[in-house]
Formats: sequence, structure tokens, C-alpha cells
Amino acid sequence: SGYFEGETWVGFASDKDSTVVIDLGKTVDDISSVEASFYTNTAVKLFLPVAVKVAALDENKNRTELGILYASTVISNGNYCFVLPFVKTISARYVEFTVIATESSMFLVEEFAVAQAICPNLKRLA
Repeated sequence: SGYFEGETWVGFASDKDSTVVIDLGKTVDDISSVEASFYTNTAVKLFLPVAVKVAALDENKNRTELGILYASTVISNGNYCFVLPFVKTISARYVEFTVIATESSMFLVEEFAVAQAICPNLKRLA
């Protein structure tokens, strides 16, 4: 079936790209970063994805590509968090994460996260 769920991790078959869309329930105007957390264990062929593509979608599903997070090639077993911070906050109703396929048997995902700015009206110091 290509899907596994445990107490902490959700697994997806990694022989093809997998897409997860988070519906924020309404348009959120002060998104400051997105994150994707994975587990890797090379002894049992659980590798990090090659990359994670991130896009923002509005109410009408018009998309804006936000970036691509690339995995490190030097890894040891354990948890890895891909983080994409934004210089300026963004707006979105939906945030789409596309996990790029790899040689692994499956991806183990701990979390996909969307973070709001703590102080969206603060000016940044140069």
C-alpha cells in the first residue's frame, strides 16, 4: 500500500514522489518558516529524501514555489529537520510539501510544520 503509521512516524513509499498538503483552514498572512522532519537508518535502507519542494497555495489553489530543501550527503542515523526560513513573511491557505523519491525503501516522516512569525510587525536590524 506504500503507507505505514507508527506512534511517532508516518512512512511513505519512496519509489515515487509523495505530496502532503496542509490546509491552514484560512489564509494566514505571517508565515515565517516551514519544516519537514525525517528519520534515517542506513542499516535498514531508510534514507533521507533527495529534496523537499515547498509551495504556497491561495484560496483558489494558485501556487507560488517557495523553495527546495536539499538533503545532506553526509549523514548518520537519526532525526533530520529540513528548515526553510523566509526573509519576509508569506501568505498561504495551503502549504504543499513534495518529498522527492530516492533509493530508500520508504521515507519516515515525523512532522511537516508551518510556523507563524512571533513578532510579525517588528523591524529587522541590518
